[in-house]
Amino acid sequence: MEFLDNVLINHSRIIDMHSNQDQSLRERRKNGEMARRKKERPSPLQYCSNYYVNCSKQINRLEWADNSIYRIIVKEHNETTNFTRLNIFVHIYFFLKKKALHHKEKRPKGGISRTQYFLIALGCGFAYYVLPGYLFQMLISLSWVCRSSPKSVLVNQLGSGQKGLGIGAIGLEWSTITSFLGTPLASPWFASVNTGIGFILVMYVIMPVGYWLNLYKAKNFPIHSSNVFQVNGLKYNTEGIINSNFNLDKEAYAREGPLYMSIMFALGYGIGFATLSATVVHVLLFNGSTLQLPWWGVLLACAVSFFYTLPIGIISATTNQQPSLNVITEYIIGYAYPGRPVANMCFKLVGTVISVIVYAPTACWLMGSIDNLCDTALLPQDSPWTCPTDRVFYNASIIWGLVGPRRIFGNLGIYPAINWFFLAGAIAPLLKWITLIHMPILLEATANMPPAFAVNCTRLLISFFFGFVLYRYRPKWWERYNYILSGGLDAGTAFVTVLMFFELQLKEIGIDWWGNNVDGCPLASCPTAKGIIVEECPVK
Repeated sequence: MEFLDNVLINHSRIIDMHSNQDQSLRERRKNGEMARRKKERPSPLQYCSNYYVNCSKQINRLEWADNSIYRIIVKEHNETTNFTRLNIFVHIYFFLKKKALHHKEKRPKGGISRTQYFLIALGCGFAYYVLPGYLFQMLISLSWVCRSSPKSVLVNQLGSGQKGLGIGAIGLEWSTITSFLGTPLASPWFASVNTGIGFILVMYVIMPVGYWLNLYKAKNFPIHSSNVFQVNGLKYNTEGIINSNFNLDKEAYAREGPLYMSIMFALGYGIGFATLSATVVHVLLFNGSTLQLPWWGVLLACAVSFFYTLPIGIISATTNQQPSLNVITEYIIGYAYPGRPVANMCFKLVGTVISVIVYAPTACWLMGSIDNLCDTALLPQDSPWTCPTDRVFYNASIIWGLVGPRRIFGNLGIYPAINWFFLAGAIAPLLKWITLIHMPILLEATANMPPAFAVNCTRLLISFFFGFVLYRYRPKWWERYNYILSGGLDAGTAFVTVLMFFELQLKEIGIDWWGNNVDGCPLASCPTAKGIIVEECPVK
């Protein structure tokens, strides 16, 4: 058991590093933004700066994950509090489980081995992705409600899975299902139920009420967007308020006017505030007696950066709300060097460092090769280079860094009432709810909208089937194949995505037909206020 504990903790460090690579890529894109706008490739100096920044960040993340307090608390009390980061089992199952991939396994009578099942899942994921990824992209977001009245802004807002409330929308593509909240096959059913309750409460109650009451002039803007706007509904000219030193030009900001967000973007920040305070209160109420935190741990916890490390780690441990990762590195080294879990982890560590070396020139190449990268206004409608997470990251830097929270959420801003969500989040866990109501997860379900979309919650249906039906009525199958299925689908989708990019997308080989019209709700982003004029939108 001691060996398993050490492997879990050490493996968590490496997984934490990998989960941060998407954010690292966003930073590299941001560093190369000016070069992209000038249609120039980033210089070698820019690449070097990107590389060193991200290497240092990955190393610091590794050391932070090894914090002794975190290790002691989670490791020593995992048996009494059931702290097990469930998504880790998708990644370590192949080299920790007896008779796993690197061991010879006797095929059960009338069945197949785990290795065979993994390869079948990989092949199925590989083959199926050709449909939503190339031939029939509408499967990414089947927003059938919009088809009933395609010229109605209201119907488009209600039915759009990517730009609206997503009523009836469903995603039949694996990466859509696993985006933002991770694989549903590794989430306990109670966590998925909490996610569903939070999604319904925010998406179908709070947000529509706020929009149709026109809070913060919500009708002037799209109902669901990660962009920032002027009061007249046009996108905010963020470049116009940046001076030559990349600081806020206060005079230009006064001319442009205050910065507005869509109702979902503003509400997403409020839900994020509530999630943070609810996380701390929830952990203190329900896990505080088992933590046994010593006095010197309390002093260390006073640091804000460490303040949320433990609670968020516990939430991840008990509910698995973390982005999913690819297991192919464990799979390869498991075969090449079997029976050595430490070597397996070291292999992933080397891969992490190498990935930084590869990612930096790849990002620079993309910014220099793809016109209008991440610019949804200039990209074709079916372009895969919309970068939803990157756009949120960029606009967040404008909101929090350039303009500053005082001019947005403070006494100089339009959204000071959003700060009350901190108090609401702290109070929510104190109320008596149903036993398995988990307020941090309930709130967190929509805190990342945008960039998450309504269609991403298709994962709730998958979680019900695997986490409830199969777990209860086919427990042996679930124990044997559930995590392997998730890993196989991840690996297959990743392989075919890379292959299709180089063989089809890079060569601009595509099929132009109605089945590749993703979402199919072109008016979902239109404002509904009277007199607001936006291109390609009807005017009231």
